[in-house]
Amino acid sequence: MRGFNAIKALAVFALSGVSCFTLAQEQPVRYIGVDDSLGLLHNVHVNVFDDVDGGCWTNVDAVENRVISKLEQAGVRTYDEHLAFYNGFSALLSVSALGYRDGSSTCIGYLTYDIKKLADTEFNRANDEPFSVKVVGVIYEKGQLLSGGGNLNDRLLSQVDSWTDELIAKIYKGRRQGDVAHLIEAMQDLTEEPLTEVRFQELLEEAMSSE
Repeated sequence: MRGFNAIKALAVFALSGVSCFTLAQEQPVRYIGVDDSLGLLHNVHVNVFDDVDGGCWTNVDAVENRVISKLEQAGVRTYDEHLAFYNGFSALLSVSALGYRDGSSTCIGYLTYDIKKLADTEFNRANDEPFSVKVVGVIYEKGQLLSGGGNLNDRLLSQVDSWTDELIAKIYKGRRQGDVAHLIEAMQDLTEEPLTEVRFQELLEEAMSSE
């Protein structure tokens, strides 16, 4: 019963957007800004959305694989399912294209690429120094109108490739920022592999069945 209550408490804290490690704060909070907060990312749920008609985008899997490959090589774990908690160390990456083939057989599409963090997060175990990552919503965003004959495959792949390189560079730069480096060092357990939403539900069901 105690285990189940602990898990329920963890879920409530996560849903309220506050880290379960937040304690009473007696010291001034040190804030990590939007750009620097990218340096905290260790886990990314990758979603690729294809809303392009007319056979204008046929290499969706190649684009998704390129994003995943580059992030994994950079030390960022990727997932194709929802994570249980999106704290400062985890986020949602969406690649989406909307497009069509016009009357002259030209493909026209708009590509978006963004990273979202879904909760404000406060940490208070970094040598008793409270840190706050106060960013809910988009923390990295790109968009580009593309057009061309044939299809948009090469243009889409090239653009996503470029943005992923830029994202990785920002992650590396953010990790050199003093407060980010300090928080990562102090809370290494949060950089470990996170719970997925499915696994979290399984743990809840196991706890309930063991009452």
